[in-house]
Amino acid sequence: MLDDVWNQQQVRHRLRELADADPQLRRFGARQHRYQLGRTVSAQDLTRFEQDNGVTLPDAYREFITTVGDGGAGPYLGMYRYDGTDWDNPNYPPEERRPGFLATAFPHTERFQPYRPGLSDDDILYDPSWLSGSLVLAAYGCGAYFRLVVTGDARGQVWFDDFASDEGLSPGPDFHDWYQAWLDDPELGAQ
Repeated sequence: MLDDVWNQQQVRHRLRELADADPQLRRFGARQHRYQLGRTVSAQDLTRFEQDNGVTLPDAYREFITTVGDGGAGPYLGMYRYDGTDWDNPNYPPEERRPGFLATAFPHTERFQPYRPGLSDDDILYDPSWLSGSLVLAAYGCGAYFRLVVTGDARGQVWFDDFASDEGLSPGPDFHDWYQAWLDDPELGAQ
């Protein structure tokens, strides 16, 4: 576990500042998350989840959900709960609920784009294995998501999943830097 990565009081104070500056909830995503975080995850529940899925969540994320909050306030439309129980997109089933999905190494270390000019939708069928080893972290909007890599060489990074617009997967920063960037500049979550 990392020491002093997240200061719950500082994060919650910053969220209050953001809420006070946006009382009409006009900033993109604010109507969904309302600058509120979910409850923290107990060590017992997190251990059970990790054992059931054969993973140990990345330290910065693990510490965030156990000391600051799980789901809610965050970039774009906000974050989902670690276990995906609040993610209900019927067009994009939560693959991470399949046995072994999270324990299988994420297969990418650089941008992945299976769609190329000249190929039709019939030429390339979406393959859930493209996302193995990652869990849905937050909604961007328009069918795109941010995913946290939990296994493999990119473990701890937040990747942008834009298969909905045929843009594939793009790597990003680690979870701490991703979330902190939003706290520092919530306009990063604007479209």
